[in-house]
Amino acid sequence: MQVYTHSYEETVQFAAEFSKSLKPGQIILLEGDLGAGKTSFVNGLLFALGFSTGGCSPTFTLVNEYPTNPPINHFDLYRISSEDELYEMGFSEYLESGRVNIIEWPQVAADILKDYPVTRLMIQHTDREDERIITIEEL
Repeated sequence: MQVYTHSYEETVQFAAEFSKSLKPGQIILLEGDLGAGKTSFVNGLLFALGFSTGGCSPTFTLVNEYPTNPPINHFDLYRISSEDELYEMGFSEYLESGRVNIIEWPQVAADILKDYPVTRLMIQHTDREDERIITIEEL
């Protein structure tokens, strides 16, 4: 499935619609270049689930936990360089927590994630100003 958005507001609105399909324990891989709109998408999810201040990318904290319904763990693995670091932070325990796990820059966790069903969202810029293509696939 592909969706086109043409502004921050449309990305947030699409994420709000997407939030209606979230299920406890779901794992979402959120991929795209820097500035593609990954954090905007997460903000849309959080706003729709009642977290009024939105969120921020957990680039330095690695994971933000949000008490939404369903609860969300938001990971940013950009600064992680090995699976050993993931094991040290208890990544597998997070995946088994029953919370929705949204993972930005999931490539470093590929071997761990291969044992789980995941939803992959790829957000890409197009040649048109502010337009994004959001591709969703179940893996």
